[in-house]
Amino acid sequence: FQQYSLVLMSCSWQDRQMTCRGQAWDERQRDLQVYLAATPSRADAARTGPQGGATSSVSGSGADESTASAAEQRRLRRERFAKPLPPHERSAGEQSPADETEPIPKAVPSKQTQAVAEGSDAESQHLMDQLSAMGEARCAAMAAIQANVSALAFQPLGCRAVQMALQVADQREVRILIAGLRGSVRGAIASPHGNYVIQKIVETVPSELSSFIAEELRGAGAECARHRYGCRVLCRLVEHGSRSKATTELMDEVLLQAEELCRHTFAHFVIEAVLEHGLPQQ
Repeated sequence: FQQYSLVLMSCSWQDRQMTCRGQAWDERQRDLQVYLAATPSRADAARTGPQGGATSSVSGSGADESTASAAEQRRLRRERFAKPLPPHERSAGEQSPADETEPIPKAVPSKQTQAVAEGSDAESQHLMDQLSAMGEARCAAMAAIQANVSALAFQPLGCRAVQMALQVADQREVRILIAGLRGSVRGAIASPHGNYVIQKIVETVPSELSSFIAEELRGAGAECARHRYGCRVLCRLVEHGSRSKATTELMDEVLLQAEELCRHTFAHFVIEAVLEHGLPQQ
């Protein structure tokens, strides 16, 4: 800027080679504008990010990994679950024990629930859009997902809708969602889409509610560790619920074959997770 300021002055230096004239300003100003136009802004690069896109908090079917850590998600979920339900949402004499199983609501016959049951990708995307809204739209979307959670969990976009519902659901809604998946854990783990739903439950739901996952895997721990998707679920269980009784018993079963599993293509990730997050005796 000092160089361009000097040319504003109509002055003559003793050295003839450094003689400057005001007429040179126009030409240098044009050069400066061309340079600035051709130089990318650092702020633009910071705003767009390395790939120029936003990240997603749900997994599967091309979704990006969540930017928030699983531990932080778990902490926030515990805080939300610690809050008691409002009096108008609790029936008379209701105690809401941790192991209570909420009934799965019956789907109201409508075009929306019919499209959800048929596995429409457009409808699954519409459900995710409604979950981001407030009021009746969110309630309608949550009810549709709760009524069809066992089917949506196995669909490419449906599994993402279920994961999003788990993130925004309150205590009662989460109980209904996981009630619809009881008895389907092994099938969901074997699914390229359903395994993400099971992982999301382990990451965001307190262990006293998600313990049914480890219980349904009892007797098949080593087999699950060798599975391409099953090893992921076991790693999440060790990371988020290693001190729960159900997870401890399941991992003790897996460790009986630790020598073999530590050399397996997928199972060695589970053994590494135990070494990092497991109990001292494990």
